[in-house]
Amino acid sequence: MKADFVATGHYASVKFFPELKANLIVRGVEEGKEQSYFLALVEKRVLEFLLLPLGKFAKKEVVERAKGLGFKWFKESQDVCFVEGDRVSFLKRFIGESPGVFVLEDGRVVGKYKEHYRYTVGQRRGLGISWKEKLYVLRIEPEKGRIVVGSKDRLEKRVVCLKNLNWHVLPSLVQDLKNLKIQVRYRSHAQNVEYVKYFTNEIFCVKLRKTVSAPAEGQVGAIYSGTVLLGGGEIFSSEE
Repeated sequence: MKADFVATGHYASVKFFPELKANLIVRGVEEGKEQSYFLALVEKRVLEFLLLPLGKFAKKEVVERAKGLGFKWFKESQDVCFVEGDRVSFLKRFIGESPGVFVLEDGRVVGKYKEHYRYTVGQRRGLGISWKEKLYVLRIEPEKGRIVVGSKDRLEKRVVCLKNLNWHVLPSLVQDLKNLKIQVRYRSHAQNVEYVKYFTNEIFCVKLRKTVSAPAEGQVGAIYSGTVLLGGGEIFSSEE
């Protein structure tokens, strides 16, 4: 496109860190609305040309400025904002139905479903299962035609492993950085890392000081040092 820079509306900022000799993404100022997590897989080379002008504003400020310029405000998007309808109806057009069963960890069948992509790890509401205790989605196994459900405590994990890593800094620097944290989904808080294991096959595992709830395979694990985004990867494994 022959553009000198690319600007996006993510609530985050880009700053240059001389000690790391790199432009890095920093969390936006408004907790709960900032969007640095979504940029964990952006390639390092892009950060030199990336502008994030909204990072220093709260969302309410931006809405008011937009209204003042004559833009109409409808409501805040809660799903995938760039598709028509909701996430499930969009996916159904391409995947169709994928029926299967809900099972406990011991294999007992406790219900049925029509589309596995309607559910996510950690979900409790909307399962349509009548059971003596509250059940949560623990694992989604579409290749086996089943979703494994169980008690909430089974979602708590202390070890999270990532693959297909994308670093914004040199990997060799990561283990020496202080205040290392990992965030396993947008609506969760980043958790403090106790120690890191970095394997030669480019697998990155962290043990947390406290458990994190419902890290889901296929989701992004974003790595931070304080408020600075260091990169991230795909969650493929987690352990108690």
